[in-house]
Amino acid sequence: MKKPLILGLILISLLLTGCLAGADSRFDAEMPAGFFTGMWHGLLAPFTLLADLFGANVSMYESTNVGPQYDLGFLIGLTMLFGTPTTIREIRRSR
Repeated sequence: MKKPLILGLILISLLLTGCLAGADSRFDAEMPAGFFTGMWHGLLAPFTLLADLFGANVSMYESTNVGPQYDLGFLIGLTMLFGTPTTIREIRRSR
């Protein structure tokens, strides 16, 4: 029962790492990363960290971005992934 779950998680992780921010980015000064890209990179932050720890050429943050909109999207993506402290506290209380 555990083998299919582990294999599925590995497959999903490999598929998601193709969307990480990095040196071979598709963004440039003419077309910088925007709000939804920031949100996507925020959601993928744990995978980015793991890939970076194992030596991949990725970064946590897309350096070519539109500014505050990308930052807001990144923050919302992280919040969607981990939740707010209040949400986490409420989940622990309900158990």
